[in-house]
Amino acid sequence: MKHSEKKQEDFDRRDHERLKAEKRYAKQHSDPEYDQKQQDAVTADKIGRLKRRLNWTIGWLIVGIVAVFLILFFCGILTLIK
Repeated sequence: MKHSEKKQEDFDRRDHERLKAEKRYAKQHSDPEYDQKQQDAVTADKIGRLKRRLNWTIGWLIVGIVAVFLILFFCGILTLIK
């Protein structure tokens, strides 16, 4: 029993040290806090970037769909002519 108690104590000590290290890391690497006006500006900026990316993505998808349609259309016509 003494050996298992020692193992448990060692585990508890290491676990406690790990939790302290995780809390310290979380404090050091947390997002900075902004006042409400600054937070709104940051949020609006992020939303603007996301909208721009979404618009570009939609545009490229449309271009890709049209390109595939044209390829299939002309390949289909060319195979009918032969």
